[in-house]
Amino acid sequence: NVSFDDGAVQAAVRLGARYLPSQAMPAAAFSILDEAAAKARVETTANQETLKITDVYPADVISTWTGIPVQRLAQEEQKKLLEIEEGLKRRV
Repeated sequence: NVSFDDGAVQAAVRLGARYLPSQAMPAAAFSILDEAAAKARVETTANQETLKITDVYPADVISTWTGIPVQRLAQEEQKKLLEIEEGLKRRV
């Protein structure tokens, strides 16, 4: 059994659209989630019945596929959020 939290699904869609533009949605997101589940299965013990997939796994998958380190993905997202805040301050 595998369960995907909302963050994992959102991350798969967001990262797939951004880093895999040549793949159509939602197929890209499903591919990312499928790979994330496989990666989680390999990393867990055999006696664990349910796998919980969080937003960390899709970022890891994208990192593996693109060669961009996970930390860099997170930093880019943080930078965008900071820029959004500054942009909103200028407009208000």
